[in-house]
Amino acid sequence: SRAPVPAPPPVGSGAGASGAAVDAAMVARAVRAACARVQAAAPQLNAWDRMVGDGDCGDTLSSGAAGVLAAVERDVAGNPGGGGRLGDAVSALRLLADAAQGMGGSSGALYNIGFTAAAAAAAREGAGGAASGLKMWAAAIAAGVDSIA
Repeated sequence: SRAPVPAPPPVGSGAGASGAAVDAAMVARAVRAACARVQAAAPQLNAWDRMVGDGDCGDTLSSGAAGVLAAVERDVAGNPGGGGRLGDAVSALRLLADAAQGMGGSSGALYNIGFTAAAAAAAREGAGGAASGLKMWAAAIAAGVDSIA
């Protein structure tokens, strides 16, 4: 039996709110690239899903990617000098969790759980002095994967 995924502590909307400052422009570029790949793969994902299911997996993930992109673009537009939620690792992961929840289906729930667990781990690592280093990101990714495995 798995322990429940802890919610990350509340964070503000400004850069560095959790002490884990990151390059907001780099985060935005990475998320945009990932979302573009998901959207481009939608037809193939639908084809594979038709073999075992109802054939809408690619459409669901593409819709989720569109929601994530919209959230990222709102954050970028609201913070033209950088920062915002994307300028803080924990806040950026929470933004992704919130956006993923709107995806619907089991995919949205799984991505929300994964990003929420990643945010909690990033907050713990940031509080422990790891801030925005590789140790924090490794812990965040591992926690996200473990939460849905």
